[in-house]
Amino acid sequence: MASASAVAIARALSISPKLFLLDEPLSALDAKLREAMQVELRQLQQQLGITTIVVTHDQREAMTMADTVVVMKGGEIRQAASPIEIYRRPADTFVADFIGSTNLLEAEADSTGRVTVLGQPVSGVSLGADTRKATLSIRPEDIHLTAPGNGALSGTVTFVRDLGGTIETFVDIAGRQIVAVSTPRARPEVTVGQPVGVVLLPDVCVVLAK
Repeated sequence: MASASAVAIARALSISPKLFLLDEPLSALDAKLREAMQVELRQLQQQLGITTIVVTHDQREAMTMADTVVVMKGGEIRQAASPIEIYRRPADTFVADFIGSTNLLEAEADSTGRVTVLGQPVSGVSLGADTRKATLSIRPEDIHLTAPGNGALSGTVTFVRDLGGTIETFVDIAGRQIVAVSTPRARPEVTVGQPVGVVLLPDVCVVLAK
């Protein structure tokens, strides 16, 4: 299948097209080969300088191969921006959840601007003027675990998954599951059932309209 895909791409490129269209070109490949082909195609596209449109449901593929990502739902464009802008500053909850993994948490502000997340107060986070309810998007790698207290959200570890290159820690807060991702060097010393604090840093919390 890999050779068939390569031959089809080579045939299309042999006529030096001004516009190169790819519709799920790597969907039939296994995970490792798909990753390698994403890089090969991106490098080839950059070398040839051909305007390329790729249709894909693979978020990693879009992040790897695109200068501009267009996220669509129901035939409507929800956001069009660079891959890192889409990832770090999603326009709404659909985009935030579609590109990569994220934690979407309900937040409320009282009349003084004091913000609570999942019913617990957090410091430094603002929902903006005249906004009382919103959703916060926080990527798993931006979640920090610490001892309970000191302004952190209180939760309980429910599962730890070691994937070799990363460690995922699942934390329950008021019935809501939050995922934190760390590297082996920064692995939190936690076990299932242990109380932990979840730190939400203001500069990585993206406020999305509820």
